[in-house]
Amino acid sequence: MSVPLFKEPLRRKIYFLLLLVASIFLALVALWIPFFPDPSAPSLKEGMVAQHDYRAPAAITYESVVLTEQRRDAAERAVLPIYTLPDTRLARQQLERLRVVLAYINSVRSTCSGYHLSGP
Repeated sequence: MSVPLFKEPLRRKIYFLLLLVASIFLALVALWIPFFPDPSAPSLKEGMVAQHDYRAPAAITYESVVLTEQRRDAAERAVLPIYTLPDTRLARQQLERLRVVLAYINSVRSTCSGYHLSGP
């Protein structure tokens, strides 16, 4: 049994229209689902005691600026104010090393003063 040619585009338009209506209906249902309450969800209200322990789906951390600043201040106060005076003995040792090095350089200069280096 063959379908007449003039009915083919009409049938295609009807299928397309049905597909469009079904798609719109499914999209609306998907958008409305979050607004309906979940029957398996606990009906807890503020002040009620929960019958079971509930775990959060994700870990969330909150950094308190006030508490962080308080701990920083406490750590700052815990550091003892220690100040040591400069070690004069160390400065004298460094000056003595400098004198020895300069004396060595002078001795090397004086022994090499008779030699002339010729360039190429």
